[in-house]
Amino acid sequence: AAAFADGAASKNTREKVFIQQGSRVWRLQSADAATILSEKNAFKIFAEGAYAGLKEKKPLSKELNALGDKAVKAAKAGDSSGAQAAVKEFVALAKITKEQDTVKGGSFNPKQRRNAGDPPTEAIEGQMGTEVGALYGNMKLK
Repeated sequence: AAAFADGAASKNTREKVFIQQGSRVWRLQSADAATILSEKNAFKIFAEGAYAGLKEKKPLSKELNALGDKAVKAAKAGDSSGAQAAVKEFVALAKITKEQDTVKGGSFNPKQRRNAGDPPTEAIEGQMGTEVGALYGNMKLK
């Protein structure tokens, strides 16, 4: 019998994609065409990764891919307002409600120097004491 395991489609990996890529898309709502083009991969990564392995979400993923393509097409044409409108549609359809990857104490800040399986951010920050900035690449903790 064949095995049907897909570790890449776990609840945790979907959550990570939703938070990291969703935050990238969220920030594009008022971005210019050039910025939207530079972040074009976030649409596809979000649409396919945030709902990976969920058959009931395939139609949603397809709609999100179409909206991402619409935003990129408008951005390529230099139409910032059209691209922003498509990004806003994408955000609404995906139910992205806020920027989540930079939340203090969050585990999905891409600037953190973390390894898979690390303890929660709060525990790491507590252990690091006055050197906590190193977790964020020598940035000062706000």
